[in-house]
Amino acid sequence: MAEKNSESGILTGKKVKVKIKCNNCGEKYTFRGIHTGEHIETGFKKCICGNEDDFAIKVI
Repeated sequence: MAEKNSESGILTGKKVKVKIKCNNCGEKYTFRGIHTGEHIETGFKKCICGNEDDFAIKVI
């Protein structure tokens, strides 16, 4: 059952669309993920340039 997270306004346990942009090379990715409280699980690990840490992430 989904619960609303008061900080972000996003329902936890619900699927959300996420746009990820690599701050190293500028590559953009769009994923669906599950909002689990503080995090959104998408399965995304790293960019094609090898970057694993430096990303701009936006819920759309």
